[in-house]
Amino acid sequence: SVGVSGASDQVVTVVGEHFARSAELVCRFGLNETARALYQSASHVTCVAPPRGAGTVSVAVSNNGGADYGVETAMFAYSVAGAVWSMTPTVGSVTGGTLVTFEGAELISEESNLRCVFGMTSVVPMTMTKGRVVCASPPSSAQETVDVRLAEGTATSAHAYNLSFEYALQPEVFGLVPQRGSLTGGTVVTVTGSGFLSDGLRCRLGTELMSVSDAKWLSSSLVLCVTPASASEGAAALEVSANGGADFTSNSKQYVYEVGAKVDAVVPSYGMTGSGMQIVTVVGRDFEATERLSCMFGDQGVKAQHVSASLILCSVPMRSGGSVMVTVSNSGEGGRDDGQLFEYVVMSSIISVYPSAGAVTGGTAVRLWTVGADLDERHVECQFGRSTTAGKVINSRTVECVSPSTAQPGAVTLGFVMDGTLDPIVSEVNFEYFEVPRVEKVWPSRGRLSGGTVVSVTGASFRASEVLCRVGAGHVSGAEAMVVSSSLITLVTPASGAPGTVAVELSFNGGVDYTIDGREFVYGASAVVELLKPSHGLSGADGQVVTVVGRDFKQSAELGCMFGDSDMVNGMFLSSSTVACTVPAREAGMVSVSISSNGVEDDNSQALYEYMAAGSLWSVSPSTGPTSGGTEVMMQVTGALLEGDSGDLGCMFGSVLVPAIVVSASAATCKAPASAQGVVGLSLALEGHSGSLHGTLAFEYYSMPAVSGLLPRRGTVFGGTMVSVTGSGFREAGLRCRFGGEEV
Repeated sequence: SVGVSGASDQVVTVVGEHFARSAELVCRFGLNETARALYQSASHVTCVAPPRGAGTVSVAVSNNGGADYGVETAMFAYSVAGAVWSMTPTVGSVTGGTLVTFEGAELISEESNLRCVFGMTSVVPMTMTKGRVVCASPPSSAQETVDVRLAEGTATSAHAYNLSFEYALQPEVFGLVPQRGSLTGGTVVTVTGSGFLSDGLRCRLGTELMSVSDAKWLSSSLVLCVTPASASEGAAALEVSANGGADFTSNSKQYVYEVGAKVDAVVPSYGMTGSGMQIVTVVGRDFEATERLSCMFGDQGVKAQHVSASLILCSVPMRSGGSVMVTVSNSGEGGRDDGQLFEYVVMSSIISVYPSAGAVTGGTAVRLWTVGADLDERHVECQFGRSTTAGKVINSRTVECVSPSTAQPGAVTLGFVMDGTLDPIVSEVNFEYFEVPRVEKVWPSRGRLSGGTVVSVTGASFRASEVLCRVGAGHVSGAEAMVVSSSLITLVTPASGAPGTVAVELSFNGGVDYTIDGREFVYGASAVVELLKPSHGLSGADGQVVTVVGRDFKQSAELGCMFGDSDMVNGMFLSSSTVACTVPAREAGMVSVSISSNGVEDDNSQALYEYMAAGSLWSVSPSTGPTSGGTEVMMQVTGALLEGDSGDLGCMFGSVLVPAIVVSASAATCKAPASAQGVVGLSLALEGHSGSLHGTLAFEYYSMPAVSGLLPRRGTVFGGTMVSVTGSGFREAGLRCRFGGEEV
């Protein structure tokens, strides 16, 4: 990037990308001077710099003769003839004596009186050639950075500008670890000392200068050096340079090259992957009883136990499956290349455990599924933490273990050993012991055959995990079985195929173990409601009782009647077809009434019950009569509104008003007037009465039946003869026969 001003034939290499192999490839220096470029590669071209005066210009490349140039450019400096281009090294010891080389263009004239000036100290060059001057740095009294220039005699003008030289403490080497290694080299030596610099670090072993990449700076007192190969055994001094190899330490710390330990055999020659308890015997020669004696399994070293010059013991490091070369190093670094192979066989491992939990009382059957193991005809022992139990081989990959009891809940390791080996195969999943759960109560204790009853199960020691609930032969889990707390679980009962009593039990390990507390739940047919007696009552009144008539009513402490959607009252069991319930006070209106066998939910069969406001017309009896009139009708009202009546009370049949006779505080009678056949509205007219009556019931007029014949017309005095009656106007509703004065 630097050339001499005014000089010709200066070749410049331009480094970049996307250079084309083209006859139009050119370089541009500055704004308008071009030179033909020679293609070297897509990233390198060479150009001859055109002569110019001193200064710095940009350099660009064009693939099409200068029509277009790349956006990215580099800078090229035309220096004044006689100027210094470079100085190396730029660092040296305060003791002086560092050989510093200056390079430039035509630095020396025919009669040169050149001097090297370090700060205020001038020294005579040791060698001078055209374009190159070498001077030994003078000593300095302190660590400092000084200006450096080249000057003619005592002249103040200089050939070098902006050059500086750093004085640093002389590096020292205190020790080497290891101090010996193989002839093949590659041993990483840790060098301790002082004054090590990160820039310009080089290592030298004997006369062999190591490459820049073989020296690594860690701190001012610690560096790493990688030894080169050596043709022969022997000792060599390892020295360190802090200025690129211009100066080295002279502490003469010795590193010894040796043939190295030879491995002839590894016994056994294989081991299991993932195991940390295997030991091998290494047989060979030249094993030395050093503190750093090591076995190398590939690039992984482990400390060895020296038995003799031909026998050592080594622990096998854990690795994945495959083969590695085993060598021995007396220094702890590297080893001979001619070792012996050691094979890591894939260790059998446990891939699945079920269940992974059980009660502290033990007895849980746990299955372990493995890979990499052939369990056939093997003696297997299971390990739960520190407890050992006999294992049962199910097949070549599966073993069953029964958990032993333990004193405390908590997680323990789970594994097994084969044929009495010391190294267990351990699962990554621990086995968790938990307190024995206990079911104390199930409420409600009965429900429908169709299931869906929400049941609360109370008890103790419920685990905060997924629970499996067994209700008879049915099972529920997930969203239908929720652990609310350590003492409460809610579940939704499954359907049952038949009525009966079943046990409710819980499992906290996937159904392997269940509680055995025997708390019962009763499945029964749903109660069917057919009618209510009475089917109506007063609104807002307490103490009213209704009898529910139906079938499949069950006697239990949880029996109840549901009025509407929310009013549940206790029911009194009378029989499987009748239940008596106290009517809860409500406002006027219609509600459904159903039976609940468990006091929580109804049985989806219901009848309507009407809450009637005081003063409402309640009933009419009879509600039919002949068109000729004269039928005496009893009308009842809610409340004691007719008591002490002082007004005119009448019955309105359609639009016909007839007198009424009060027979009690809540009842009156009247005679139906004649009317055409059909249904008319019937109500009470109560003018001047202190209460208000409302409501209309229906009264049906029908044609008077007529009898035209009997068959047979006679029978025994004992009765029982079936008589067929012919005639007209017969009605099914309210049909009665009268023989003389006796009705049947």
